[in-house]
Amino acid sequence: MAKHTTRARRGRLLRIGTALGLLLSVAVVWQSSRSAFTDTTTNPGNSFTSASVTVTNDKNGTALFNLSGLKPGDSGDNCIVVTYSGTYTNSTVNFYVDNLTDNSTGSAWGGGIQLTVTTGGGSCPVGSITGPTTPVNAQTLTALSAAHDFPGGTSMYAWATPATGATRPYNVHYQVSNALVDDGTQGIQGKTVTVDLVWQAVTN
Repeated sequence: MAKHTTRARRGRLLRIGTALGLLLSVAVVWQSSRSAFTDTTTNPGNSFTSASVTVTNDKNGTALFNLSGLKPGDSGDNCIVVTYSGTYTNSTVNFYVDNLTDNSTGSAWGGGIQLTVTTGGGSCPVGSITGPTTPVNAQTLTALSAAHDFPGGTSMYAWATPATGATRPYNVHYQVSNALVDDGTQGIQGKTVTVDLVWQAVTN
């Protein structure tokens, strides 16, 4: 009986010792982790700012043409400078017409006014445009609206990748067709056609 009690007591002591050993091991590991050498490095204040695509013109909202009393055969020119001031330099500035209105019968007045657009380097007037190109050549307002109406139509001219602060002149020449005839019954006399010229900068 005494031997059995002694063995049982030894077993309990062994189990208690094992448990105490595990606790001491955990305590040592925990203490070691708390006292380890550490260091950090930080890259602070990261920010993300969007680019801008900004386009303006030198007419400040004033129409390029505001003409009255026109008759067949009349013509004239006016020039506008477009400036790209966006921060994004891989953009394209496209050129459209928009909001055509024509109160003549059958849109005959808009069909009798042709525009020719010359653009390039340099500046206004048309004689100061360098390396000129003519993307629009004697096309009627009606035809321009049908093909190049903003925003669904095709661009009349794509000014590709302008630098910030770059400028580009556009000379617009109008010609009233000599073929227009109205004896007072064709609904052309005293009529008005209006149209907007639109430049849109878009990212590529």
